[in-house]
Amino acid sequence: LKGMGLKSKLSAQIEVKAKNDVFHDAFRHKPHHISTMTPVHVQGCDCLEGDFGTVGSKICWKYTHDGKE
Repeated sequence: LKGMGLKSKLSAQIEVKAKNDVFHDAFRHKPHHISTMTPVHVQGCDCLEGDFGTVGSKICWKYTHDGKE
């Protein structure tokens, strides 16, 4: 959707039964594992620029919202 000017905000609350540092580590260094942790909500992600866990990297998330991917 690059160049279309489409902007949105996603806010979600998901219960995770893990220590906070494990959750933070997964999002920062292993975001591809999030889909394993919450397959109903997140189907995966791709790193578009940079590397996972680095400042300024761009990640495209594939997720379900209102029952639609």
